[in-house]
Amino acid sequence: MRPEFKYGFIGAGAICLWMLIEYFLGFHEPEKIPYSQLSFWVSPFILLFPLFRGLKEKVNENPNEEFDLRKGVFAGLVIVVVSAGVVGVFSYFYYSAISPDYIANLKEWTRAQMIEAGTSPGRADRDLEGLDFRRFIFQKWVFQIGQGIMLALIVTLYLRRKQFKRFERERDAAIAAEEAAEKKRKKAAKAAKRKK
Repeated sequence: MRPEFKYGFIGAGAICLWMLIEYFLGFHEPEKIPYSQLSFWVSPFILLFPLFRGLKEKVNENPNEEFDLRKGVFAGLVIVVVSAGVVGVFSYFYYSAISPDYIANLKEWTRAQMIEAGTSPGRADRDLEGLDFRRFIFQKWVFQIGQGIMLALIVTLYLRRKQFKRFERERDAAIAAEEAAEKKRKKAAKAAKRKK
């Protein structure tokens, strides 16, 4: 299996597992909804590991070939799209069967936060009117792809930097070996002249 698909499925499994952990910790209950906002900060880190491992494996497939930005971001995009696709399907079943009240609880919590911040109740209701099941799943999916592309870019730049440093070390070692061989040749030539 290609690393992009393998790590896409691993990332999806990790995010789905995190969603279940949130559920079992009670983060989707009305009184703990603020804790569910941790997903906003935790999910990028969950996706970072599979992205890093997948892109690193992609680099190691052809270690002597330059891993350019286009290849890295494209491979990262495949990982992210596979992961987001699986998480999107899981989310559909999760929010309809496992935690069907979560979106309503989130909507109510968000409304209370908006009113507390000074928004009128009518305005808060209008703003949250569009937060329905399908739109929530779609926004979650788009957000995950956006996060993933940014992370893929960062990881690709990091791996390119490491690869560039390795190429520099190899070049420097080759130059040093060539200089040492040249010194040996000159020394051997001097020794041959002395024998004549």
